[in-house]
Amino acid sequence: MSLTAENQINSFDDNIEKYNIVKETLFNNLIQQTKIIILYGRGCNGKTYLTNECIDLLRSNDYFVDQEIFIGERGYKRLNANNFERRLQNLPKEKALLHFPFDPFIEWNIAKPDNVCVISMDHISFKR
Repeated sequence: MSLTAENQINSFDDNIEKYNIVKETLFNNLIQQTKIIILYGRGCNGKTYLTNECIDLLRSNDYFVDQEIFIGERGYKRLNANNFERRLQNLPKEKALLHFPFDPFIEWNIAKPDNVCVISMDHISFKR
């Protein structure tokens, strides 16, 4: 049986390497002042850890951070493409870092604005 990307289990070292690549990508986007950055992944992949690791840089660059933007009773399950696009236009600050369990542009089949960078962490798993 061959393993595909979907069912391959990465070693801890592989996950650390992938995490560090994502971290560098995030840092570069923060330095470039990307308006909206979306980190996505299903969970146990380091989104919150990475955000906390970068919190000083996020604050010094005046980013709004929402790690639970579409979770819970009023969460992402109640959103659709129109609500999501409206939410992006009405963020409390000009720049934002948002967490999602999925890529909202793929999930809702909508065009990604030029001022948005989507970073996948879905290929990383620290779940034991």
